Amino acid sequence: MSNADSGLSNALLDTGRRILQPKDYPCALCMVTYGPFGMKQEWKAFIATLPCEVIFIHKDEFQQAYPSITLAEPGLVQISEDQTTTLLDAHDFQNIQSLDQLKTMVSNVVKKGH
Repeated sequence: MSNADSGLSNALLDTGRRILQPKDYPCALCMVTYGPFGMKQEWKAFIATLPCEVIFIHKDEFQQAYPSITLAEPGLVQISEDQTTTLLDAHDFQNIQSLDQLKTMVSNVVKKGH
């Protein structure tokens, strides 16, 4: 789940903030996975290699779909019919400096979860 709401106006505002005020942007995950024209190809390619289904969802969409789950944004959550497990949360993403660092982090938690 990202730390942004859905919709075109929110996407445009988020893109502008990432470019013009990167130090003040609240989502470390989006800072390394998105460029000015959308999700980075390297990140898309990495996600395609993971042994599980990955769904990107905005926080308003997540709250609507899963009202009983409280999660600090952004987060990586594994959801099954009977259990929800937070694999990475906002705290884990705070010190991410590069896409390679994020890919390593995600690979490690996915390996443990499967």
